Amino acid sequence: MKMAYDNKGMSTGIDILKKQIKNNDIKPVYLFYGPEEYLKKYYVNAIEKLILEKSTRDLNRIVIEDNISASMIIDNCESYPVFSQKKMLLVKNSGYFKGSGGNKEEIEKVTEYLKNLPDYVCLIFYESEADKRLKIYKAIESEGLVVEFPYQKPADLVKWVVNVTKANGKKISMETASILVEKSSEDMTEILNEINKLIVYTGERDIIRDEDVMEVCNTSIKSRIFDLTDAIIEKDIVKTLRYLDDLITLREPIPVIIYMIARQFRQILEVKANLSKGVPLKDVAAKLKIPPFIAGRIQKQADRFSFEQLNQAICDIFECDLSIKTGKIRDKAAVEMLISKLIEQ
Repeated sequence: MKMAYDNKGMSTGIDILKKQIKNNDIKPVYLFYGPEEYLKKYYVNAIEKLILEKSTRDLNRIVIEDNISASMIIDNCESYPVFSQKKMLLVKNSGYFKGSGGNKEEIEKVTEYLKNLPDYVCLIFYESEADKRLKIYKAIESEGLVVEFPYQKPADLVKWVVNVTKANGKKISMETASILVEKSSEDMTEILNEINKLIVYTGERDIIRDEDVMEVCNTSIKSRIFDLTDAIIEKDIVKTLRYLDDLITLREPIPVIIYMIARQFRQILEVKANLSKGVPLKDVAAKLKIPPFIAGRIQKQADRFSFEQLNQAICDIFECDLSIKTGKIRDKAAVEMLISKLIEQ
């Protein structure tokens, strides 16, 4: 599986990192953090390939992630590369970047050491989260580069799916890629797995079609919520409760289900409001940062509601959430009552 990646429209940190890699201008220290594992791994590998020679890569790529200490980091940075100009030290999930995490004395030692890193080392901290207020965070900003890797916007994921598919000798339209993104989770690794399944499934055929995606790809929680909303709009109580039971069976928390329903109805209201002002659908999609295919689906949902109904639906959702949080009603009973109200709109 070839992995293509085009990061147009990404955050400033990723743009700077891309330029540094292109110009072979690798800094002595980096902090990579955020939920998008695919991108973090992608850029760690890009730096590794650039600064380490293939023949001695295993000798000069050090990873530490258990029982991490300041002395362990400093000692590994101080040791010289083996038959190479550079070495890379990857420190994974140190906990140094959490507001209340880690040993303060240890973190202070590492923070001070960052000001005098040897020129032969590239030190990369690989974390799930980071507190921007911390001294160690600011030290890395000063001496190197901090890059956040959030989950990517659907429109960017659609372009990425098209590029990955093309790199693997297949074709997929923007519309079909939009279906895949909507059906999948927002995690790029999981989407890549779905692309791989499609490539195998289509065999010698060059083009990946809508029906291939529907047949082969797993349905994410996000997509199931869309199906649930569709069923509510169709006023199909049997189908709606079945989708709700599916989500509960998958152990999706009721508050998350309510949040996603609220999010969907807010999007419906925003699309309807913009279209009523004469804004073209493609501009609405760009404004809401969703693929045109999804905007089209939401437009069809919006046509089934008046503004008054949508505003009332959002109020009902808020009241349901409040009732659960204040203990007035059990969560499952509350969401079932909410669905009944929404269907009666």
